Parts: sequence; C-alpha cells; structure tokens
Amino acid sequence: MATGVAFSQTDVVTNGSFESGLAGWTVAPSTTGNDPATLCSFNASTDAGTETASGTASLPPSAGTQLAMGSAKNTTVGGVNSSCVLYQDVAIPAGAKSATLTVKWGIKYIGLPYSNAALLARLYSSTATVPYYNDAGVGAVVGNAGVFYEPVASDTVLGSGSSGSFNVTSLAGTTARLALFIAITPGAGAARYAVGGFDEVHLIVTAPATITKVFGAASVPFNGSTSLTFTINQPTVATTQLTSAAFTDTLPAGLVVASPSGQTGSCGGGTITAVAGSSSVSLSGGVVDAGTSCTFSVNVTGTTAGVKNNSVTLASSNGGNTSTASLTVLAAPTVTSVSPSSGPTAGGTSVTINGTNLTGATSVTFGGTAATSFTVNTAIRITATTPASAAGAVSVIVTTPAGSNAANTLYTYVPPPTVTSVSPNSGPTAGGNSVTITGTTFTGATGVTFGGVAATSVAVVDATTITATVPAGSAGAVSVIVTTPAGSNAA
Repeated sequence: MATGVAFSQTDVVTNGSFESGLAGWTVAPSTTGNDPATLCSFNASTDAGTETASGTASLPPSAGTQLAMGSAKNTTVGGVNSSCVLYQDVAIPAGAKSATLTVKWGIKYIGLPYSNAALLARLYSSTATVPYYNDAGVGAVVGNAGVFYEPVASDTVLGSGSSGSFNVTSLAGTTARLALFIAITPGAGAARYAVGGFDEVHLIVTAPATITKVFGAASVPFNGSTSLTFTINQPTVATTQLTSAAFTDTLPAGLVVASPSGQTGSCGGGTITAVAGSSSVSLSGGVVDAGTSCTFSVNVTGTTAGVKNNSVTLASSNGGNTSTASLTVLAAPTVTSVSPSSGPTAGGTSVTINGTNLTGATSVTFGGTAATSFTVNTAIRITATTPASAAGAVSVIVTTPAGSNAANTLYTYVPPPTVTSVSPNSGPTAGGNSVTITGTTFTGATGVTFGGVAATSVAVVDATTITATVPAGSAGAVSVIVTTPAGSNAA
C-alpha cells in the first residue's frame, strides 16, 4: 500500500501488501515473445494451499499475511519462453530523481530445472502494452541482469526480499508501468510450471535535493535593506550525503549585496561568496547529510524602485531545483509644488502639496515642524495645514514607508506688514487727500484702513510703498493699518 509519506520518500504503489486482494493490479500473459501455450493465474491468499494452475505446488504466505500467488504454465514441449505478469500503472511525481524498488518473494517449479524459472520486477515507461519479462526496463535494471530472484533447489518459502535503485528522472511527471513477472525459459520434457509468491511490493520515489530562498521582508524602502536566506535540503530517503552543492544567484538590476553584507550561517564547509556592493551571491562545495539541511543569509539593498524577481538553481550530487522569490523596492516620494506657495508665519494656511508616490505618507513637515494636520488625497496629492514658523523659505518634506523627498524651498513664510511712516501725516476730516505709506512686506496688500475706515483707494507701489486716499474721519490721531495675506501691522 502507498505509505502516504512526503514526496521526498513517496511510495507510489497501491496495495503493495495485497491486503485488498489484487485490487489495483492487472493479471495477464506477456504479449511479446511469449509462447502462445502460456497459461497464467494469480490470486491473493493467506493460505498455504495449492496454487490453481500448478495443481501441486504451494508457497506459505509471508508471516501469515496476505500475498499474491501466481503461476506460469507452458504445455508445449520445448517451445519458447513463457512469462506471466502482474502489473499496475504508477504516477511518478514531477521532480523525481531516483527510486528504490523492494519486494518479498519465493518460487516453486515443477517439470523443469529450477534454473529455468525466475521472478523479476521492472519499471516501464510505456503503459500502452503488456510488457514481456525480457524487455528492457527504465534506467539501470534492478537486480542481477534484471533478475530479482532465481530459485535454488531447496526453495519452499517466501524469501526475505530484494531491492534495487535506479534513475527515474526521465519518468518524472508521467505514468509508468510496474510489472512483476513469473518467467519460464525453454526446456525439454512435458508441461512446465513455475509458481511464485509476491508480497510487500514498494516503489519508493526519491526527490532531489532542494533549495529555497526567501527575502526577510516583502518590501523595503528605496536604499533600504533586508535579508536574503538560502536553505538547501537533502531528503531523508536519499540516504547518502549531498556533495558539491553549488549555485550562483545573480541578483536582479537594482538589488545589490548590502554593505556590510551581514552574512550568517554556513553550508557544510562550502565557500560562500557575497561581496558588499556586488550583484551576486554564490556557493560552491556545499555538503549536506541525508535528512538535514543547511541555511545561510546575506543582506541585500534595493538601489532602484520596482519589483525584483529573483531565481536561483541548485546543482549538486543529488540534482536540484529552481527557487524564486520577490522583493518590492518602494519608490521614495517627490514633492513638485505647494499651492499657495506662501503664507503667514502664524501658520494655519491650508495648502495642496503635489508630487508622486505620496500614498501611505506618515508625516508632512514644513521647515522641520510637523503640519498641524494633513490628508493623503491620492498618490500625487496631499492637503495640509501649515504650522507656525519663522519667516523665510522652508522645505516641505513628505515621509512614507519608502523614505522622504529631497529638500526644497517650495513654501515661504511671510511676516505680517509693518508701517513706519505716513506722508503727509495729517489732513482734513473730510478726507480725500492722498498719502504715501512706507513700511515692509506690503506685497499683496488686500486693504488699508484709517482709524478702522477703509481708504477710498489703494495702490501697492512695491513691497515698501503704498499710496492711498484718506477717507473722512473724526478729528484726532488714528491708526493706519495695512493688511496682507500674512496679516496686519500693529496699531
């Protein structure tokens, strides 16, 4: 029966112990090279009784459990070979490399020398025909010249078993035919019989050595680093030490070995090469005992944004496979403009920040001071409220998990205006007279008042000069107030 273990040691035979009778097996005489007088019979029994076709010979079962008993009978005197076959089709898993075939058996013979009877087991790539015992099997034929078991003069009971191993790489991912034969070679005399018993038939398929690779994180920021770990496994069923394990992992563009490389782990004394700043990681001469694995890691740095798909193929004394892993290097944000591009030193201005890769922003600062609030609208737009700051141009910096944008001077804090003089500094209560107001930061002035009453006309000459027409007012001194987007001067 199939053992149900992992692929590294998968038994692909169904009902190999015949505890379900001959379920899963087919009985037939061989069709090629066979004497047409061949008679075949198989059954599954726990009895040591007489086997049907021979009429006289019998074999005890294996330790009292059920086994398959069969016979080949040839009634032709002389003639050619006769062979009877018990077979089933088995699925060889993809990636399979080698297999071990084991079987317990015994044989009785009547009417012929024991040297003219044999039991065989072979694996065939074709499932289209019933195989003949003398056909070539797959790979190195199991046993002695393809013969698993030849009787000796005293044979009466089932033997302890035989086994052999062979390459099944060419069958990986296909269906093959496993055949058990009772064969009789030509001989003089009357009818000849051979009676065989089979039990514990297993075809253990072995996986090759494997390599797996994994990045320590799914993504890293631009110029960020993470680990790249390699694990090489030699399956338990391989039974032998894995040697000459080797690979060269050529990193995709925009991914390099970090500086320092952070290398940890080893692989059975093999040489690991991972030079800081280089674009490859390699192993040569790795050694791994059966049923164990080796693991080592290096750190890698993403130098360009994008998805980095990385594959590596293992070569070794037990074959290998290809493993692929992916790492996303996130693009850092950019800020291209801020609108409006200036505001008062008191802050509180709502601005729109335009750029790229703004999704996931975790902070927005103006001259190093966090925005009072911000909202990520899209990958290219953020709205934010400016904090208070000293006057002057400042950098607007957006930070995401991928990093921060470059420094800039995209926003300017503008101080409120000052008024230093008014000329002439007096006039009639009826107003109507023109005055020149001198001060600072008058650009963009939105209003001028005299004692709280708006001037009848205003002209901003430059950042330091405004001309205005005085409104009517009561007699006495009044404050002249200039208002800009940055605020108003003191009274």
